[in-house]
Amino acid sequence: MFGQDGVVYGLDLQDGHRLWSWTGGQDVYGMWRWGGLVAVLTDQASTHSRLTGLDAATGAVRWSLRLPGRGLLGGQAATADGGLAMVTTAGVLQVVNLADGAIRWRRTAGASPALTAASQPVIFGVNGRLTGYDDRTGQPRWTTGGLPDQPTVQVAGGLVLVMSNEQGPGITTALTAVIPATGRVAWRFDPGEPLTVLSAGPDPQTGLTVAAYVSNRRLYTLTEPPVGPQQVLAAGPLAVLQGDPATPGHPAPLLAYQLASGRPAWRVDMPTFVMTQPVLTPGHVLVQPANLMAACPVSG
Repeated sequence: MFGQDGVVYGLDLQDGHRLWSWTGGQDVYGMWRWGGLVAVLTDQASTHSRLTGLDAATGAVRWSLRLPGRGLLGGQAATADGGLAMVTTAGVLQVVNLADGAIRWRRTAGASPALTAASQPVIFGVNGRLTGYDDRTGQPRWTTGGLPDQPTVQVAGGLVLVMSNEQGPGITTALTAVIPATGRVAWRFDPGEPLTVLSAGPDPQTGLTVAAYVSNRRLYTLTEPPVGPQQVLAAGPLAVLQGDPATPGHPAPLLAYQLASGRPAWRVDMPTFVMTQPVLTPGHVLVQPANLMAACPVSG
């Protein structure tokens, strides 16, 4: 399945044949699969934002949820048991059941896009604090302070990696790793300059969790910088990320690097900038640029 403008298309992965289509708004902002359903977020930043559950086989609407106010802030996070966490523009954190569109719980938490999920906890950061909430009940499990005022968070290597969403003089450049089950800080690393996390996992020699990163100013062996603090797709031994087009309106590169060495593996010029993270399927990467869908083989 993929979305273009406000239309979702169901495709046969064997031959790309279109099975069905559904129109639900002006723009599709996200899709999440749960069982035989796919939940589609349309018109996220508007007064008509909506989450709709479609039958993955036929495209038939199974449920629909109108989102309050002016929609949602930042990204959303799927939980391990079929929930979708989101933050409204009014600063309300809530989790929706992907199976039926019912709201499990909601609570006022603050306006921040720093949201992720790791197994059971829903993890939300605002005003220098990170809180882990029970994804079924919304009860806080733990709170950790001493973090950037405007954090950005992602889960990698079994840890929550926290950085600052701001850049400039006096803004912290530290990367903090938090254990999602307890909120305890596992380690901190400060390169002294802004960075983007490429991957994280256990060191084969020590068993400790380490992170591979690229600085926004020193690119090490990377030939082109990533676009902002994007989350990078790990495809086996490769890290796949997008780059800016050399000239606005021209092809944009999709880049793969060897995780072990940081050396370039391959490059594909996409017809236009890739707006969403690529999706890994067996042997391929499915890519949705701004105006069409393409696929390229994973190799290297």
